[in-house]
Amino acid sequence: MKKVKLLIVVVITFFISTLNCFAQPTIYDRNTLPNYGVKKQIDISGKYNDIMETLAVDSSEKIYDFSNTIPDTDEEKLVAKINEFAKNNQLEFIIINDKNYYSADIKSYCDSQYKVSHLEEYNKKHVDAFYDYNDFGIGYPNNSGIVLYQNSAVNPCDDYLYTNLFLYGDAKNYITVQETYKIMENIIPYMNNKKYYEGVSIMLDQMSVYIRENKDASVVNEKITTPMEIEFPWKLIVFDFVLSLIIIIILIKKNIMITKEKKAINYVRRGSLKITNKRDRVIIL
Repeated sequence: MKKVKLLIVVVITFFISTLNCFAQPTIYDRNTLPNYGVKKQIDISGKYNDIMETLAVDSSEKIYDFSNTIPDTDEEKLVAKINEFAKNNQLEFIIINDKNYYSADIKSYCDSQYKVSHLEEYNKKHVDAFYDYNDFGIGYPNNSGIVLYQNSAVNPCDDYLYTNLFLYGDAKNYITVQETYKIMENIIPYMNNKKYYEGVSIMLDQMSVYIRENKDASVVNEKITTPMEIEFPWKLIVFDFVLSLIIIIILIKKNIMITKEKKAINYVRRGSLKITNKRDRVIIL
């Protein structure tokens, strides 16, 4: 009997150890927070509903897995990797996995050329609010950061879960659109196979390479395009002044050499006047 009980305990312990544990992100009540939890320099007038619909979270957690897809063991390793990436690149990085249920009107775009752009616009608005109305990016230049987002709500158009990278602040200057596509192509298979740590680690390493290369390229371009310091052309001004002075002196000398006439008669061409009548008169003053 004791052996049976011991066997049961061992089986239960083994079963519990193999279960994936999922920690829920910390959520705060915005009504209890100053300025509803918005610390960034953002004009929140007229945005009350959007702010209150956005969850207020602890920005230090970095992983917000509301859909319970990432095991705790992966989360712990990922947070360490993310913090290292943020420190080295001066960029925020967070992971969001939730269910942002699509509106009914999206069905009208499923068979059109606007399907992809409409899906992106719909999800971007949701992620923008989450990033802007929490403390993400604070402490980095221009609130810069990157969000890896997956919407676990199945969209009406197909069976694929929407997954994308959203860039904020200086991150847009350091990672191009083409590079973003390459990163997503590499990580999607890992996420589909629930290998989050492996996929995100590879992605962060690849992004670090892109950021370093693009930063170096930006510095080189800035040096090339920066105009040279122009000195005031004193020598040219002095030369022009001296040359002008010489010309003026020459012209003045030419004018002085002309003999001035002292009699008005000499201003009249000789022989051009004819006297037709002469009279002698005595004028008494």
